[in-house]
Amino acid sequence: MKKAMVDRLRSRYHVQWFQEDGASYPLRVFLMKDIVTIGIDTSGDSLHKRGYRPSAGKAPISETLAAALIMLTPWRKERILVDPFCGSGTFPIEAAMMAANIAPGMNRSFTAESWANLIDKKLWYEAIDEANDLIDDQIETDIQGYDIDGDVVRMARQNAENAGVDHLIHFQERPVSALSHPKKYGFIITNPPYGERLEEKEALPGLYREFGESFRNLTAGLHT
Repeated sequence: MKKAMVDRLRSRYHVQWFQEDGASYPLRVFLMKDIVTIGIDTSGDSLHKRGYRPSAGKAPISETLAAALIMLTPWRKERILVDPFCGSGTFPIEAAMMAANIAPGMNRSFTAESWANLIDKKLWYEAIDEANDLIDDQIETDIQGYDIDGDVVRMARQNAENAGVDHLIHFQERPVSALSHPKKYGFIITNPPYGERLEEKEALPGLYREFGESFRNLTAGLHT
């Protein structure tokens, strides 16, 4: 495909050699039956990569999927949110970013930022300034992330710091058997182990039994 594109450019611009230097303009080619779609990639890394999670545990949920699952619930920033299997902290971090009105992608760069001839840099600066003006990270939240693995909890704290929301989340090394909260009317949003990559299948019945017992002991009014 690259050869075909170069041949086309040669015939169009009457140039025999194209120097491969300067900014990168990645192209994505999609084929669906007999239809070929060619698009220019303005993002670089996939958009689900927010930029705050260089460290992630095993089988982490993607940032975009975590955000979508939170948005499917009635949770709002004034409500309690607990993730008892927080792993690298994706659910609590995405929730905290929503609560503080931090736009997705504020912690990453985009390939198109280096393009001087298609998108004016002034537009990037204006978009960033507008997003920064909308941030309100001086709010009070009750977002908590627990995990039994202390190293994973430390990783989650670092990721939250990278995202600029570490002061809005309480992370703690805690087993699911110790799941509790003194207040009513909260939400549990989590991605528990399911026996394929994280936990041995033999251990899962006990783990889910503990989860059920802990959930039963919580005050009525908690959503999952």
